[in-house]
Amino acid sequence: ARLLALAAGRPVPTPERIAAARAARDAAWAVLRVALFDGGRDMTAAALADAVARHEIAVAEADALADEAARDADRVSSHRAAEEERARRQARIDAAEQELAAAEARARALSARWAETWAPTGIVPATPGEMTGWLGAARTLLERRAALGARRASLEGLAADLARLAPPLEALSLEAGLPPLPGLDIGRLAARLEDRLRALEQLWTAARDLQTRRSEARRRLDDQRAGLETASARRADWLTRWARVAPVLGLRAEETREAAGAALDAWRDAPAPLANRADRLRRVEGMTRDMERVETAVAGLTADLAPDLAGASPADAVEALHKRVTDAAALEGRRAQLARQRGELEQALSRATEALAAARARRDALAEQAPPGVDLALLRQRLGARDKAADALDAARRDFAIAADGLDEAAARADLAGFDPDRAGAEAEARQREEAQLADEENRVYAEHDALVRSREALGEGDAAERAMQARRDAEVEMVALAREWSVLRIGSLLLETALEKHRASRADPLLTRAGALFHALTGAAYAGIGQEYNDGDEARLVARRADGETVPIEGLSEGARDQFYLALRLAYVEDYAARAEPAPFIVDDIFASFDDARTRHALETLAALGEGAQPIVFTHHRHVVDIAIAALGASVDVIELG
Repeated sequence: ARLLALAAGRPVPTPERIAAARAARDAAWAVLRVALFDGGRDMTAAALADAVARHEIAVAEADALADEAARDADRVSSHRAAEEERARRQARIDAAEQELAAAEARARALSARWAETWAPTGIVPATPGEMTGWLGAARTLLERRAALGARRASLEGLAADLARLAPPLEALSLEAGLPPLPGLDIGRLAARLEDRLRALEQLWTAARDLQTRRSEARRRLDDQRAGLETASARRADWLTRWARVAPVLGLRAEETREAAGAALDAWRDAPAPLANRADRLRRVEGMTRDMERVETAVAGLTADLAPDLAGASPADAVEALHKRVTDAAALEGRRAQLARQRGELEQALSRATEALAAARARRDALAEQAPPGVDLALLRQRLGARDKAADALDAARRDFAIAADGLDEAAARADLAGFDPDRAGAEAEARQREEAQLADEENRVYAEHDALVRSREALGEGDAAERAMQARRDAEVEMVALAREWSVLRIGSLLLETALEKHRASRADPLLTRAGALFHALTGAAYAGIGQEYNDGDEARLVARRADGETVPIEGLSEGARDQFYLALRLAYVEDYAARAEPAPFIVDDIFASFDDARTRHALETLAALGEGAQPIVFTHHRHVVDIAIAALGASVDVIELG
């Protein structure tokens, strides 16, 4: 279709046509050359004129084809490429037909061999894929048959064992008190004996529990009797003593303990209220006098400032006066704010008036400089249009700078001077044709790939595919078994590790726990604390724990973090010593050499907290450490400068 489209309208000046025209031209020249250089003795004038005309026509046709090929080079090139593509595709078609014929021959031969392979079984085979499933089903049936035989043999052995167990079970049933039942099935006999034994066990257990409860009840009864006798004796002794004490309290001997307790409470609490009564009366009288003075002062203030509140209570009058004072203060503040705003507006108006006068003076000065007869309104419009054009030019240049990706404007103008739109269009069409050829090539490669995939699938239906499939199934079964074994071992390992971690955590050293808290404070919560890990030799080692649970060995810490780690351990030891003995000074000398300002601040705050149980003393040669201490601790730090 593409060749027909390229040749539509006029023939394509192909290299073959040009070569044929040039051959005709050379042949006509050969005839004319003989006539010109050999005298033309055997040629008439008419024949010579005809030879000249033929030569001219051949030259004209050859030149016309060459010129047309030069003018229409793209069409000629496209036609040539299409011809070559058609030839290549025809060659692939021929090769594919040959491969198809060979594949059909191989398929017939393989089908014959496949039928011969199954001939001894008397089975007409289906495709290899279907027979693979059939073989799997047959293999499963054989395996089930073998398993059934094994189960049958096991059942026969169990039946023999049951037959041997029947006499002992019958004898045991008679001993358990069960009446004999001849011919009873061995299973039912065993179940009958088991039920009897279970009932006897329950009776024995119940009897033992009853005996235990009887013994316990007898013991409790004896204890209650002894307690009752002791309580009766104590009650008689108390009544005797109460009869002697009750008259002293003003009570009768038959009064209860509750009445005696109330009397004792009254005698104990009475002196204090009596002593406080006079004081409270004096306080009440003082409060009454204060209230009267306040009411008098409020009445005088109301009469002076708000006569309309003369009949109101003092509390209402005070509240109303407070509200009026608040409203008056708010109005005064609003008045001051409005006055301030008025002053600001007046200043702004003055500045605007001065700016307007200056602008008018500038306008008049410019108008005097303009030529006579110039329309100032039109000039203003033109100047505005010029400003808009300048803004548009600046915007266009900014857009050009963004689109040019670093290209200079002068270079772009120079390139634009030599720009040929026709040539650019031809190059664009050539790129489009090249893209179309690449698309065709992509389709061809995809078709070849699809054919190869189908060929591979066809080859996979042979005997090799069956063996590979069986090997794959065996490998899958083995992988499942290995995965299950690995899962069990892995779960067991995780359970053991968790149990060990919990056991170790329960036995954690309090000193190490405190060191972890101090490390957390020293690092500004960058680390959660300090922990222990065990290597392959089950040897403990200290590690730093991050907030997300990750552990970092000591050698993996930075220099500053490592110093904080060791300082936390030392501070924990100092706190522990101070808790067990007399607190002692803790003296350090320039320990912040590897600390930045943030770490220094955290360390100073931690040392200050240590001051509750010890006395930390820090020597330093750096003034910024002192500044950080004063800023962080304030009055809780004592700074002593040594001369």
